[in-house]
Amino acid sequence: MREVRIHIYCDPCFANADTRVEVDENAAVRIGIADAPEARLDFCPDHRAELLAPLLQLLDAKGVRDDEPTEAEPSAGERDWTCPLCTGSMRRSSALGHVWSMHRSGETRDLPTRCPNCDYRSDRVQAVGAHRVRVHGWDPLSEALTGVRT
Repeated sequence: MREVRIHIYCDPCFANADTRVEVDENAAVRIGIADAPEARLDFCPDHRAELLAPLLQLLDAKGVRDDEPTEAEPSAGERDWTCPLCTGSMRRSSALGHVWSMHRSGETRDLPTRCPNCDYRSDRVQAVGAHRVRVHGWDPLSEALTGVRT
């Protein structure tokens, strides 16, 4: 009888350097996201510790399982933010525009094309603002409210 042996190699090792580091069949991880087909990922011990462990920790901390209830999103017309200056009620997406038009009218907004915290640059001020929020945790609404008198 002829014996057939199946070799399983670490996916990151093979992708990065065309290196074939063999892994045990039991080291495979199966991941399914929403309605996507389940994927099989194979990791050597080094890549498992480096790549998979942080992902699993993040999913444990922030992930939502199918059987967990989620909070309902506010409806599009729901007023979920109250201005601390005039107690006007509006959607949070309108809050920044409200502060600049009602409480800081006549003032000019600082819209840089370079991030003041790092070397990031863009010709689009929206990209710089999104970068500052995502990377540095900047809150444009808090900044707009700073120093405004009631």
